Amino acid sequence: MAEASPRLIRLEEEIEGDHGATADFVFCRLGEPVPLKPADSEFDLQAPPARPLVISERFGVVMDYGSFSGFLVAKTKDVICLGKDIKEKGKGPCIQNTSIVDVKIGRVSLLALSNDSTVLAAAVGGEIHFFYVPSLINHKECKPSFSNALKNCGIIKDLRWQKNSQKSFVVLSSDGLLCHGRVKDFIKDVMENVDAGLFSSYEKLS
Repeated sequence: MAEASPRLIRLEEEIEGDHGATADFVFCRLGEPVPLKPADSEFDLQAPPARPLVISERFGVVMDYGSFSGFLVAKTKDVICLGKDIKEKGKGPCIQNTSIVDVKIGRVSLLALSNDSTVLAAAVGGEIHFFYVPSLINHKECKPSFSNALKNCGIIKDLRWQKNSQKSFVVLSSDGLLCHGRVKDFIKDVMENVDAGLFSSYEKLS
């Protein structure tokens, strides 16, 4: 019997095909809204925080504004399960009861998570408290790793981590003062009379 000759396979140049757009998406709610705290807790609806919620996909946690006391840290999957339970049973515990840690630092006006999800900044009045997210999760650390404050008497209106740096941020005070800072370093005044609408353009400040 004659030996079969080897087959030759020729690889042609790979050409990417056309991309087709689609609007065929379906979004389904997983559960019902989950309360942060018990129903008898107080919330100031007249002055809500600017950014009350941040989500870390890297560590699988959510960090929520906790009314006048500070903020809560909970596992994302636990919050989803709470929503499903409330949908099925009509009631369920609040996030505070199932949270990893309840950080009591005073009335938080905004929460901001660093680009690498390792540092959480929490603004209280004119102060910024920084927390290492792994310490919050693994050690239930309630005290900030370090804190900083504005030099003037204004309060923090906005804070954004810079896109080109993991540990630098810009801050806008209530009286229009733009400041620049780094983790574990002093906050420096940069410019006065900055409009809030143009604040985002300073994220690239070096």
